[in-house]
Amino acid sequence: MIRILVALLGLLGLATSALSQGLNTDRIDGLAEMSGFNGVILISQGDTVIYARAHGEVRPGSGEPHRLDGRWRWASITKQITATLAMREVAAGRLNLDAPIADYWPDFPNPDRDRLTARHLLQHMSGLPDPEATQSQPGQPPEFYAIDGSLDVSPQ
Repeated sequence: MIRILVALLGLLGLATSALSQGLNTDRIDGLAEMSGFNGVILISQGDTVIYARAHGEVRPGSGEPHRLDGRWRWASITKQITATLAMREVAAGRLNLDAPIADYWPDFPNPDRDRLTARHLLQHMSGLPDPEATQSQPGQPPEFYAIDGSLDVSPQ
């Protein structure tokens, strides 16, 4: 695990220097290979992708290579991304953590939308159901993530 974290930090450092000094794709590829990195590396400058490569296998030993167009279930990593984006909006003055969700999303599908706040959601104190506690089929995400609006999202 430590080896992977060191490799990711190294790749981040390479990406940062790549943007200022020109991209050294051989160096990035070498570090990814040396560390046994499995995944996709994407580096962009503004809206322009300057490096995109898939490395390793989806499941070690499977022979199934990662692909640039592959889909990944991000699972809990979205919590950190969401929190970071929310705090950027707070810093910019566009989000009040203690304002009701209904101020930002009037049609939020929950009868307590006038009481629930972004702070509740970010701290997992909203009372919304646990996605993992809903039915799922093998290899599929829980029903909670259905987008047809058929799930009950009232507080537990």
